[in-house]
Amino acid sequence: MEGMVATGTSRPGRPRRVGDTIAIAGDYQYRALTEGPGPQRFWHDTKRWLIRRYLDLRPTDRVLDVGCGSGTVAVCVADAPVRECIAVDANPAAVAFAESRFSRPNLRFVRCLVDELDLADDSLDACCCMELIEHIYPEQGRKLLETLHRVTRPGGRLLITTPNYRSLWPLLEWALDRSGRVPHLAGDQHVAFYTHRRLRALSSAAGWATVRQHTCCTAAPWVAAASWRLAEAIRPAEARLRCGTILVHLLEKPAACPGGAAGGPEVPAA
Repeated sequence: MEGMVATGTSRPGRPRRVGDTIAIAGDYQYRALTEGPGPQRFWHDTKRWLIRRYLDLRPTDRVLDVGCGSGTVAVCVADAPVRECIAVDANPAAVAFAESRFSRPNLRFVRCLVDELDLADDSLDACCCMELIEHIYPEQGRKLLETLHRVTRPGGRLLITTPNYRSLWPLLEWALDRSGRVPHLAGDQHVAFYTHRRLRALSSAAGWATVRQHTCCTAAPWVAAASWRLAEAIRPAEARLRCGTILVHLLEKPAACPGGAAGGPEVPAA
């Protein structure tokens, strides 16, 4: 659950979300990756595994990490290596922590919203948005995807992960909220509820083509509590499933985009 970044405007009568309704510690994702229980550490490690598996990063690439939180995914991108990784988040505590913890000449952390970035059209080679889009309303999600589509070059890719609400995730979210082990999710952090169909429709409306879709973090994180090595062996097999707890969608900006993204279908209901 990365830090909060919003873009665009909400539908009439609904305020634009520019942050979660509860404070998230700036080092939250870093502590979850390095100090949390086995399942939590494996969950956050899987985000970095997905980056390495799907974005096919090259030394000449410029990459944007949207909702970078405490910077654990961004530093993975920077170390790929790439020419530049721009990591943005609206949480000042997260940006301050990331800047103090990770120093790379090709890594820049920015406290802002995506629509406040001064990025030229077609100026990025890849983007990632790891468990962020559920923190903003669907109409804002479409604006976010449209913005990322505009600034990504034709053929560039976007990797998105978000909870799968057609899985055991709702039960897991309910249990986590009552455990007190994570910042409260339902309503305070999560306000949009995606399935494969809904996320694919939202992405298509913004002009993206879906290259690959599957799920992750179903059994492997819980296996990691007993054996990290076994969990790593299970993780690729789970990438063949569509019913797991976290959606993984790899998107690509088509080489030719007649008519732009603005003329797509209506945003699906949350």
